Amino acid sequence: MLPIGLKKALAKLQCAMVRPQCGGVSKTILSTAQHMRALNRNLCSGINVLCCTTCRRELIESLRSNLRLDKFKKIGLKIISNAMKEKSVVLAGIWAKQIEYIMAQRIRRGQQILTLYSRTWEARTAEFVIKSMSRRSKNALLATCLAAVFDWEKENIPEEVLLRHKNELELVSKLKSTTITCQKCGLRLLIDARAPGVSYCRCANNTTSARAVLEDWQSTLASDEEWVPFIEREDVIIWRQEHKEHKGHYVYKVYGNYSDVAARDFLKVQLDNEYRKKWDQTAIQLEVVDSDPTSGSEVLYWEAEWPRFFTNRDYVFKRRTLVDEKSGDIVIRAESTSHPNCPVLKQCHRVDEYWSYWVIKPVNSDMDAPGLEFSLTYFDNPGLSIPSAFTSWVAMSALPEYLTKLRRAAIVLMDERFEQEKVRRLEEEKEEKKRLEEKQAESQEKENTQSKFSLPFSLSLPDVEEPVEPLYHHQFYYL
Repeated sequence: MLPIGLKKALAKLQCAMVRPQCGGVSKTILSTAQHMRALNRNLCSGINVLCCTTCRRELIESLRSNLRLDKFKKIGLKIISNAMKEKSVVLAGIWAKQIEYIMAQRIRRGQQILTLYSRTWEARTAEFVIKSMSRRSKNALLATCLAAVFDWEKENIPEEVLLRHKNELELVSKLKSTTITCQKCGLRLLIDARAPGVSYCRCANNTTSARAVLEDWQSTLASDEEWVPFIEREDVIIWRQEHKEHKGHYVYKVYGNYSDVAARDFLKVQLDNEYRKKWDQTAIQLEVVDSDPTSGSEVLYWEAEWPRFFTNRDYVFKRRTLVDEKSGDIVIRAESTSHPNCPVLKQCHRVDEYWSYWVIKPVNSDMDAPGLEFSLTYFDNPGLSIPSAFTSWVAMSALPEYLTKLRRAAIVLMDERFEQEKVRRLEEEKEEKKRLEEKQAESQEKENTQSKFSLPFSLSLPDVEEPVEPLYHHQFYYL
């Protein structure tokens, strides 16, 4: 393609070159003569850009020698087309080298950034940032730059706080005796529905209506112990009390007694994030963002699915676990926090107020044997003024369903562990049996070797009595 100025100049020259009629001079040529200098000036500027020195000189001399325009056009177009081909090849080469240089520099810069971040963070953190960048989050670059800002000395959960919760099951036992146990017969009072395997109160003066029982409890409980029985399901009892600051929102306390689940598997189900995504369909995303190797604490990002017509909730919380191998007691504490790697997303509502703590105690202090009791106390502020009827419906349906899924997942893990231990014991027995057989074979081969070189008959010697030395009296002989 020719430059615009050069193309217009050639077009005007071609239109201006009209042969005269009847030997006269065309008016078009006379009118165009005034513009020749300007056209030549534009033409020369285009030639200076595209052509080399020799070609440029030839074209300018042809203009000065008043060559015919058609001949000049042929020569100029030929030279200009050749020059354009040469220039285009050169320009294409230059552009290719420039693009290659820029791409190489970008790749090198990316490698340097990944190397720096892999040294600064753990591999899980880098993976989380890469995933967030793949979602084209606007704040991903800011989160990348501020990844190492989290202060573990300030945000870490102290061990004293975990030890403070170890007596939680004793408090729950007192709560059971004061709120859901009949003081006359000692049987269970009805809360909302009858659970299988539970004997309920049948006293004549006591009502079995759930509403009447709740009203009676609310009138007798102290102000600092306003735990009201909420629902009862199989092996699970749930209390709640209204939050002192957030009216209409409740703190829940759960007590469970599972005879078919081991404490170690119950703990593993809660700490295994990948396994959580399999058995809990509401956990859309659950990843470890940061961790503290000194205390074993973790910062997690959790996106929970909410019912239709509601925005999903996401949480950023820190978690620490304390396990006493001697007694088997387990305490898990979680609190909401903020982390630079977890910016607020538009498609989710961030829950800023959340805390919970689990206390798990195995039967007979054996974490590997089935049988445990636990207590869960938690609170989260969903950030909306939802009617209490709706929150009650969600708690009555979602919380027991979650505990049921948790129990089933723990049973699956326990069965798999028992199966693996069974296979391991069978392999050990096979190896022990193989060792005994090899040992017996060696002993048999040794006996055969000894019998091969033994005499065909046995030599028996008569018993010979030991000679008895005679006693002689001392006699003196004189010659």
